[in-house]
Amino acid sequence: MILDEELYQNEPQYQRLNSRQVFKNIWINPRLVFQSIKQYSTSSGILLFIFGILILPSVISAFQLFSDPLIPTSGYYLGTVAGGVFGKLLVYFLYALMLWITGMALKGKANYSLLLRVVIIASIPSICYGAVSSIWNLVEMYTYSDEAEGMTGLLEQFPAAQTTGIVFSGIFGFWNMILVVVGVRTCQEFNTGKAVINVILAILIFAIPAFGLFIAEDLGLRF
Repeated sequence: MILDEELYQNEPQYQRLNSRQVFKNIWINPRLVFQSIKQYSTSSGILLFIFGILILPSVISAFQLFSDPLIPTSGYYLGTVAGGVFGKLLVYFLYALMLWITGMALKGKANYSLLLRVVIIASIPSICYGAVSSIWNLVEMYTYSDEAEGMTGLLEQFPAAQTTGIVFSGIFGFWNMILVVVGVRTCQEFNTGKAVINVILAILIFAIPAFGLFIAEDLGLRF
C-alpha cells in the first residue's frame, strides 16, 4: 500500500527560482522556469519588474505626444499610459482565461492563476523587445526629427529600419507563442501536441469575437 506521503515524496522537486533566475532562464531554459512556478509561488519581484517594463512603452508614447501643441490637457498623457497598460493587462487576463477554459476541456491540470503567471512570464522577451524598441524610436525621433519632419518622415527616410522592426516584432511574437506552449505543456501536464492545441484553441476563442466586432463595425460604417 502506497501512502499519500510517499506519493508526495516521489514527486520531482524542482529548484525554486528567485526573480533574477526567472529572468535569466526564461531566455535559455524556459522549462525550468515553468517547473518552478508550477511548484512554488511566483516571486513578487519579477512581477513588479514585468509591470515596470510593460508600462515603459506607454510612458514613452505619452512623452512623444508631450510636445504636440494640439494636445490640450495633461489628462491625455495619463490616459495614454493608463490605456496602454490596462489594454495589455486585459489581454493577459483574457488569454489566460481562454487557456484555462479550453485546457479544462482537454483535461489539463493547471488552474487559472497558474496559467495567468505562465502567460505573463512567457511574455518577458517580447515585453523587453517592446521596451527597447520604444526607447530606440524615441531616440531616433529626437535625433532626426528636424531632418525627417517627425516620425512619419523618419520612417520614409529609413525604410529598412521599419522593415527590420516588423521582422523582429514577428520573431519575438512567435517566440512568445513558443514559450506559452512550453509553459502550457509543463503546467497542464500535456504532451507537445496537446499543448499546441490548447494554445491554438485559446487564440481562436480570443480572436474570433474581436474579428466579429471588427466586421460588424465595418458593415455598420457601410450602411
